[in-house]
Amino acid sequence: MKKNIINIFLGLLFSITFLFAVFSLTVLNKNFIYMVFNKVGYYEKINKRLEYLNVDEEQINKDLKKYVKSHYRNENFNVKNLNDEANSQYNSIIKFDNYFSKVDITLIIEFIYIITISLIIITGIVFNKTKNKHDLFKIIFNTNCTSITPDYKVNIYENLLDIKDDFFSAIISKEHLETKISLLNQGVKISNKAKKQIEHMGKIRNAVFSAVDLTIFDSLQVNCPQKIKFSDFTPWEIDIN
Repeated sequence: MKKNIINIFLGLLFSITFLFAVFSLTVLNKNFIYMVFNKVGYYEKINKRLEYLNVDEEQINKDLKKYVKSHYRNENFNVKNLNDEANSQYNSIIKFDNYFSKVDITLIIEFIYIITISLIIITGIVFNKTKNKHDLFKIIFNTNCTSITPDYKVNIYENLLDIKDDFFSAIISKEHLETKISLLNQGVKISNKAKKQIEHMGKIRNAVFSAVDLTIFDSLQVNCPQKIKFSDFTPWEIDIN
């Protein structure tokens, strides 16, 4: 029960952090906003609205870009050859009809950035502190992943378990017995390249496990299963150099 509560809490924390991060990187990102405004033709509409003032289009785009990338700071843009009233109208249109003048949007954006960074740090710390108390992930299989022996012991299929360090070291050092056990228990995969070569020369006859006879270490014969449960997770693969 406690583990489920921790999982739910971490899921909510991660979701909130993810939403804030996405929001900060898109909606509040000045370069992203400028790109979106450009693509939807918003700047063209502003240019048309300012045609009566005869302001150079390059000047308009420059001021718009500066305004958006400053996170809508309330500063005045002065255009030469325009009187005070015309400059006021120009500033009003450039600033989206003074939409952001009533609220200090820059302060709000900086506050959201601080919350986002804080959430990322807190999420990282919480995940690290509770790493032994929650599930990193869950896998749901469409078949059984365990078997029961006649003496009532439960076995988990080899390919779903971590290999013990000493056993792994024995395989790396090419110990015959450990390697053969691993091949028999975990099976092999056949690469696409090897499959094409096999089809060219003959075929593997389908059987219960569709086992293949392998010769390893020059002389050791292993009848290695290919179609056992969870063979996709096996570390062994037949390939052609």
